[in-house]
Amino acid sequence: MIRGAKQDGTQAQKVARYLNVDDLAGAAGQKNVRTDPAIGQNIGRLIGLALMKHVAPGGRIVYSTCSLEPEENSQVVERAIASDPSFRALDCRAELQGLRSEGDLAWSDLDSLVSAPFDGKLVTLFIVIANPIMIAIIALAVLAARAPFADYLALVIPARRDVGIGLVCLVGLIAIGDALLYFGGYPLVTPFQVQSYTTAAAQGWLAALWVSAVIIAPAGEEVLFRGFLFRGWARSVRAVWPAIIIISLLWAALHVQYDWTGILQIFVVGLFLGWIRWRSGSTLLTFLLHALFNVEGTLETVAQVYFFR
Repeated sequence: MIRGAKQDGTQAQKVARYLNVDDLAGAAGQKNVRTDPAIGQNIGRLIGLALMKHVAPGGRIVYSTCSLEPEENSQVVERAIASDPSFRALDCRAELQGLRSEGDLAWSDLDSLVSAPFDGKLVTLFIVIANPIMIAIIALAVLAARAPFADYLALVIPARRDVGIGLVCLVGLIAIGDALLYFGGYPLVTPFQVQSYTTAAAQGWLAALWVSAVIIAPAGEEVLFRGFLFRGWARSVRAVWPAIIIISLLWAALHVQYDWTGILQIFVVGLFLGWIRWRSGSTLLTFLLHALFNVEGTLETVAQVYFFR
């Protein structure tokens, strides 16, 4: 905890002693916090009685946790403010900007620190539930048309040459895309990726997030876009590229969680996957390349979270 500026505006000295309040909740276990609200209430009393009375007028209390439970976060702050009306909640963006300008904060994306609209557990559940349902509906449509499922969706083993060409092109696309983002001053990892990863890790859903991002999501999207839609729209040589472009636009529009740079990158990768689908005649190959693309993106997220903050 740091004592902030006094009323006269002079800078208070930093206190050498720190109190990690979240450790008290962590020792009891998050499960107990959910089942016993008194634990959260006790933490609130601790802040109010042991800390708040020692803060100088104009000073700050910085309360941070590694938990997503409201009993350990927003409810604690609400109780603390209710116990002493002289305190009020502040938007921490200005404080973070000050820390960054002074060189004490290396993290560049303040939006990902002050808000986290992307919950990794919910993202994982959506992927795990929605994609199998979508694949099942497509399968029923193909069977209703009395068409062989694997042949209609091009679920065939690709030629080795096409696999090699696909891998080389994918590496080149990733390298070019990252270079353009880096030298253009744009982040390589989006807030969606960071927030989904960190919240999933905090909730014990990291392994499930990996599986959903690397296997389930690519499987569902490739069956729909490069399997079902491509087969229905690319019925002639003249229709191939219009179909690829339209399918890529639809696929990019699906990824509204990204900013315009991310959506543009998805569109370009969609053009590449559409071309590979046409060249190889295999949706299995586009699934492999899509999965590897997501692996690379997830590894960049890991590097961002643990090494480049």
